[in-house]
Amino acid sequence: RFNIDIMGSRGCPYRCTYCCNSVFLDNHKGKGPLIRRRSVDNVLAEIRSAKKWIADLQRVDFIDEVFAWDKAWSAEFSSKYKEQVNLPFQCAQHPNMVNAEVLAMLKEAGLERVEVGIQSGTEKIRADVFGRPVSDEALFKTAEIINDLGIVPFYDLIVDNPFETEEDKVETLEFILKLPRPFHLRMYPLTYFPNTALTRKALAAGFITEEQVEDKAERTHSKWFVTLDYEWSKRERFWISIYSLTSKSFLPKKLVRWFSHRVILRKHPKPLSAFATLANNVKLAGIALKWLLEGKPIGAIFRQTSRGQSHWQI
Repeated sequence: RFNIDIMGSRGCPYRCTYCCNSVFLDNHKGKGPLIRRRSVDNVLAEIRSAKKWIADLQRVDFIDEVFAWDKAWSAEFSSKYKEQVNLPFQCAQHPNMVNAEVLAMLKEAGLERVEVGIQSGTEKIRADVFGRPVSDEALFKTAEIINDLGIVPFYDLIVDNPFETEEDKVETLEFILKLPRPFHLRMYPLTYFPNTALTRKALAAGFITEEQVEDKAERTHSKWFVTLDYEWSKRERFWISIYSLTSKSFLPKKLVRWFSHRVILRKHPKPLSAFATLANNVKLAGIALKWLLEGKPIGAIFRQTSRGQSHWQI
């Protein structure tokens, strides 16, 4: 059973300091539209073609930086997609562009999952470090809309960020604990792409060397997703483990906070990592059982797990 990746647009209207798209915007300025959107009919023609070749196509994954930023396009897409494709799909949304009416249309068309970047639980880090001025209010409103519509939320979080203080990490934990459950949490290590504003800032602050910039470091080849198989500092291993517990609906939030206050676990975080791994596996098993009872194929879960990463994506 297969999923396919489709791009309905290229480019991004935002200039997050860590993202390579911010460099592309500068490099291509004056050379045409910085954001290009394919027509609905063109996108659907590609998907229909894929369906002819892939008999067991199960889901469409739209990998646009921001999918539904044009209401008219989204309305046309929703109507035609349901009629011509009628498969579950997922996409990414920026919290400053989330619109309840648009998401409701997409939900009716088959939107099953939506990915939203939190990146940090503190407004200060989002604005001053990531160049991403998104308020807590906007993020909580986004979460409320997604939750009310019954769409599965995947929230992205950037870790291993040298600009964060301990207070920032605590604030991020409290922010995540306020999100309505259920949700999935995806963590990504901060990656230093060449010539981004954040990379220049980290170099100037002495947080990284030129050898850690991505054209030399090649971190994306081996450390794109967060897993605890990697070598982390004790501090980072502790917080990655704590954050991963927040998305486990069967764990009381008070228990997560209790773990976060244990000094012994900060000094020796490996037992906490083992517990977090167990909690992830319990959640995976619960998802597999739910899918089995609903008649959905569960092979995809185990194929992802065999790659050694997906249990840190939930």
